[in-house]
Amino acid sequence: MDMIAAIDMDILMIIGVVLLGLLFGSFITMASYRIPRGEEIIIRRSHCPHCNHNLYFTDLIPVFSWLAHKGACAYCKQPISSRYPIIEIVSGAAFITVYMIYGMTMATVLLWLVAICLMVMIIVDFEHYIIPDRVQLVLLPLVIALRLIAGGNILNILLGGIGGLAVGMGLRVMIRLWKKQEGLGLGDVKFLGIAGCALDPVLITLFLFLAGVIGIITALCWRLLGKGILFPFGPALAVSLFACLLIPHPQMIGQDLSRLAMILAR
Repeated sequence: MDMIAAIDMDILMIIGVVLLGLLFGSFITMASYRIPRGEEIIIRRSHCPHCNHNLYFTDLIPVFSWLAHKGACAYCKQPISSRYPIIEIVSGAAFITVYMIYGMTMATVLLWLVAICLMVMIIVDFEHYIIPDRVQLVLLPLVIALRLIAGGNILNILLGGIGGLAVGMGLRVMIRLWKKQEGLGLGDVKFLGIAGCALDPVLITLFLFLAGVIGIITALCWRLLGKGILFPFGPALAVSLFACLLIPHPQMIGQDLSRLAMILAR
């Protein structure tokens, strides 16, 4: 009976985590829209991007509100992009993935915050070809904290960051000399410095390999969509970093994976 109660509680936790992820997905959609436009993201109320009408709680229920209003503003009836429910669903998926691996630990909370930053970065880079400094400034202390929890020391973290910046600048110069054009933006270079702080040296090769593969796929899709030769590389870096951060460290795991498998199989 106690085991059944424990499993039921775990199911409730999983549902709660998904809902939390959906809620933060709403924040991600708002932040990714406002940051590149220089708008305030905390104090100002959510509003329709077309008519600027303030939105109420019933207008902001993740996914459901968009579906209920048939993908349009409830006030001006202008269409609202499907990016909103898609981002909310992806955010929910990211949150539950982290929870399934690490349980409810400090590492989980930090990884959720990292996921929020990375998703904002991905969207802004796809839509505006920039990686906002303010997002990277929030991301840096989060990954340093994660590395410390995993048993890293501050000297190695700083050396990793310097190494990442050096690799980024080296690639930037090489691409410019080879192709006679901008190939790696300064935002990408800074992000490589953050990745150097975030990852154990044994994961750096995997990170760069994954980023390269995802970057190639992104470039091909970009051309097929007719968007030209230049494409945002930040999303590839962000997805690769998150994938590497999901590789569990023994110090950070807070829940037995076999127990989670039993819950899912139920």
